[in-house]
Amino acid sequence: MAVLATLACSSPVPDLELTDDWSDPSANITERQIECTTSGGLRRYTDGNPVATHLFKQVTTKVKCPGNTEHDSSTSFEIGFSADVSGAGWVTAGFSVSESWTTGEAQQFDCGHTGDKEDPPLDNGDAVFVCAWAAIGFTEYTVHECTYNSCEEPPTTCQKPYRMRAPNADGKGSSFYRSGTCYEKGHEIWAKHTHPINN
Repeated sequence: MAVLATLACSSPVPDLELTDDWSDPSANITERQIECTTSGGLRRYTDGNPVATHLFKQVTTKVKCPGNTEHDSSTSFEIGFSADVSGAGWVTAGFSVSESWTTGEAQQFDCGHTGDKEDPPLDNGDAVFVCAWAAIGFTEYTVHECTYNSCEEPPTTCQKPYRMRAPNADGKGSSFYRSGTCYEKGHEIWAKHTHPINN
């Protein structure tokens, strides 16, 4: 017992500074608040189900054959994207597309062909009316609008998906051709058939 007493005396207990309030253990912890933010945007819906299609745009008035078209009969048109809903924004959704594309003017052509697409010559050289069309290559794909919340797993909510059509980047799949079917200059028609695109 004498030894223990000697050891206790040689190791004095340090003074402790006690807190004024032992009832609240978080009294000295600063509260941190997290602010949640929301944002929205267009994104691809699943794989987008992309297909290739064409918009046909008449770029000249009717001209009489045989003979050559006049250069000033051709007009350049700017072709933009379109969607199945009004007021839709634009997004590439990962595809090689542009928000808009300018056709340029059809090259001067005779009654046998136009641009880079060969057509058979007209029968017997009789005088008929023809016009030039631009076939603009488009990609059609599915998108939807989603809303994100920084405090929740994205995306928080998404709207009903819809189809979007945008001209291909760099005019891929576009050309001019001659046709005996003519309307007013600027008339446009969508292709009746589409072709799947492998991702």
